[in-house]
Amino acid sequence: MSAENLERKANAILGEFASTNDMKEATECVAEEVPEAKHGEFVAAIMRRVLDMRPNQRLGPLGLLEYIARVGAVPNTAFVAGFTEILDELTDLCIDDPQANIFVGKFIGRLAAAGAFEPANGGSGPSSGSTAAASKYGGAKARGLGFLSTAVGKLQEENARTTLQLVCAVFSGFKQGLLSPPVGPPPDTPNKPAAASEVEADAVSRGVCQALGLDVTALAKAIGDRGDMALQSALDALGVQADGGARDTALRDAVIGSADASRARQKALDRGILFAVIASLFEQDLAREPGARWRDGTLLGLDANKLHIGLDGMALDVKLYREDLEGDTGTAWRFDTVSATAADERDGYVLGDGVRVRVARYDAVRERYALQIVALGNRPTLADKRRGALKRRGRRRPGLRRRGPSAPRG
Repeated sequence: MSAENLERKANAILGEFASTNDMKEATECVAEEVPEAKHGEFVAAIMRRVLDMRPNQRLGPLGLLEYIARVGAVPNTAFVAGFTEILDELTDLCIDDPQANIFVGKFIGRLAAAGAFEPANGGSGPSSGSTAAASKYGGAKARGLGFLSTAVGKLQEENARTTLQLVCAVFSGFKQGLLSPPVGPPPDTPNKPAAASEVEADAVSRGVCQALGLDVTALAKAIGDRGDMALQSALDALGVQADGGARDTALRDAVIGSADASRARQKALDRGILFAVIASLFEQDLAREPGARWRDGTLLGLDANKLHIGLDGMALDVKLYREDLEGDTGTAWRFDTVSATAADERDGYVLGDGVRVRVARYDAVRERYALQIVALGNRPTLADKRRGALKRRGRRRPGLRRRGPSAPRG
């Protein structure tokens, strides 16, 4: 069977399964129509077809592959060969679909939980023997995922972030597979274990990760400044909990501290960029005559010490501080959440008012620009609109009832 025919066969089986949802019939089609020597290529063809689907449809065939794995219709060597082929193509697949690594990882994890990559007798991987869960669910055996460890070693040299996302998806899917009731043979069949508990699934996930020699911390460091968030996702996928021991606690605390530091750096960087933009604008204004510095804007917000003004025509929010306003007007001002009013009540601004602002000087002590403000006279302010509405309401004739929307016209 040629590769082209194999692709068509995979599409036909998945199409039929999508319409009937009959796992047994689809599995019989695989056994009868796909040569054993082509099973590995068939698994790869299925995954390529899955990645061609819409994201909300991609998990549909997962149950079928789990079923095929549990009944042994396709041997573990074919699953290993098929996903090795897909992992070799993963960098190119992610160029066309940035989520390809996540879906491939989820399939690998769920199928590993179903035993798709292990020999029928469970293999001879080393067992930790530390807990009942380790014995019951495979302990620290690699679950046939040695091909994943090899692929990770190659992929991390090309893109550490893509690789860590793949690993996270694998162990997230693996845990989900252990926690879910298995899809496959009847309950009395030996290769259908009961669903694991959360604690058991976490223990097995960490054991498999250790058996594979996957160092998620090193992968996160290779990502750079944003690696802390990716590492947190990896720890969650592996079930590292705060009560999981001193090492887990210290690692989680280190991740949280690193994330906080990263956010602080980003905030400082954003603030520095914003100030550079404002400085460039206002330095140009200061070089002009005072009368040519006025800029139109809108009062967007108030707090206890400043007005926030959005400049028209640009996505820029500048601040007028209370002390600058009081120094410029020579009077005290009262601020609340919707208005600013001079103590002598001669001036005032309401949230949403059109205003004009200009830069007066640079305050080197406070490292900020001092602004001046006046009402924008060529368009009505929000306060003007309110006053106009009250006047119109007052001019209505006493005793005249306003007709409702359904009242007849007389």
